[in-house]
Amino acid sequence: SDRYFFPVTPNSISGGVVYTGLPRAIISKLDSRGRKLLYSSYIVAKSPWTGAFNWQESNAIHVTKDGVATMLGTTAHTDHPVTQGAFQTSFGGGGSDGFITRFPIYTPGVKRFGLSTPHPDGEPTLYALKEPFGGIQDFGFECWKTPGSSRGFLLLGRKPIPNGLKVMGVTLYLEPLIIIPITSGRYGVSIRKYPLPASLKGASFYAQTVWIQAPNWGWFGPLCASDALQIDVF
Repeated sequence: SDRYFFPVTPNSISGGVVYTGLPRAIISKLDSRGRKLLYSSYIVAKSPWTGAFNWQESNAIHVTKDGVATMLGTTAHTDHPVTQGAFQTSFGGGGSDGFITRFPIYTPGVKRFGLSTPHPDGEPTLYALKEPFGGIQDFGFECWKTPGSSRGFLLLGRKPIPNGLKVMGVTLYLEPLIIIPITSGRYGVSIRKYPLPASLKGASFYAQTVWIQAPNWGWFGPLCASDALQIDVF
């Protein structure tokens, strides 16, 4: 893609939106209904802009059933990311080089389950901001496609409800132990960061958000909800 604002999810390997005006290899994953963006990333070089001919294209991709993608492509970027022990670790010159890249298209330690309860403008989708290492200070969640300028709740618990439970028009996929008030911005995005205690290493917990469909952060209206995440702490 060479678009200015190609959508990139919080758990992407590129870590955010990258634009150079030149083609960049991309990968995106949708849910089974083709309506929800679960993962999207640029396969980005370390330096996003280093010259007029530093383009990058993907020619083929294969994804295993456990979510590991292998991409083949070509690049003229002199700073294409490489790993230690790779067959070729620097640009070879000429017009372009071929590349092969392998990576997971999910956040390690995070599993998605359940379905969103939608609202008229979309389906709320919950993401973990980082890999869940016990003791990190800036773990958290980001929810996309919430009702704009709305109030909601982040639900955290230790017991899942695999088949879901209907409550006040939404489907809950966990038994909440902690309920945290949250809000979304006018464009329907909410971010909540907090420390992940080291004492949770080796444990699992579950997360989901519920939103009130009321303008200007009102308290009364129908509810919608995101899908749920299982977090396995390293």
